[in-house]
Amino acid sequence: MEWETKLQERLNKPITFKEVVKVIYSDTYGINTPYMSTEFSAQTGTRGVSYGFSEFTLTNDQLLINTFKIVPVFLDEADLAQCKLANQMEIAERQAALINEALESAVLGGHDGWTDFDNTAIGGAAGNITVSINNIDNIIRAIKREIAENNAQSLADRNGIFIVWRAADMEILEEFCQARQALA
Repeated sequence: MEWETKLQERLNKPITFKEVVKVIYSDTYGINTPYMSTEFSAQTGTRGVSYGFSEFTLTNDQLLINTFKIVPVFLDEADLAQCKLANQMEIAERQAALINEALESAVLGGHDGWTDFDNTAIGGAAGNITVSINNIDNIIRAIKREIAENNAQSLADRNGIFIVWRAADMEILEEFCQARQALA
């Protein structure tokens, strides 16, 4: 059972995408996740006048698990006993890392259902943002403004905010942070 323990340890390690999405590992065919799909609202009242109750609706979102990600590896006990370069625990860690990478790709692959943020949000022309050392602070401020304008601050406080940077943009972000740190 050491292999199972090592695999589970690695699957449970903090990973960036797991900070912003709920990840459920399951051995069942279906997962039910009810949520409040219509929310109640605040009302204005006057003394001595009756008021009505707000209603809300619960919707059951059901996920049926038809596909899965696995990393099957044949482990010959004799080969493992003679091999000094890899051991069973390292293989378990690598299997878990590959599962996490596949899950992260699936999460990021769902980006078309997220809120898009483009150049018009920071005062530019329509289209993709061209990230530069001079507009990173504008991007971050504008994201925070968009969250506040859409009444999502409490949601952002609870769940966090994230940005998926392209590799070249991440390099510019690092340069920006390093320049700020040098000024401090």
